[in-house]
Amino acid sequence: MPELIKRYQVRHYSNVKGFDHTTRAMVWLFGKTDNLIGILRFKIDPADVVPDHGSSGGGIIHLNYPPESFPEVIDLLRNERPLYLDFADEPGYGVISTRPEPVGEEET
Repeated sequence: MPELIKRYQVRHYSNVKGFDHTTRAMVWLFGKTDNLIGILRFKIDPADVVPDHGSSGGGIIHLNYPPESFPEVIDLLRNERPLYLDFADEPGYGVISTRPEPVGEEET
């Protein structure tokens, strides 16, 4: 079941090798009770992007992105409300999504 994302924290690493030698940036997602619900990793090398993992039954969802996805994910977190985090056990991928919105709705 999708979890509402209430807050996020960004960590962008300056080291050439990044965090763990493969990760340029991470975003932590927090739910409605301020619990950690997801970790987004943006890899330095797209070849290091591994499959997402987590569970639709709860726990922390881990999403892995190529580095060029960082600006669009940050834009989504900054500008869309409400946002939800979910994980599809089959075929095994995570998603950040909005709910259906009226056409032409302005962001507040």
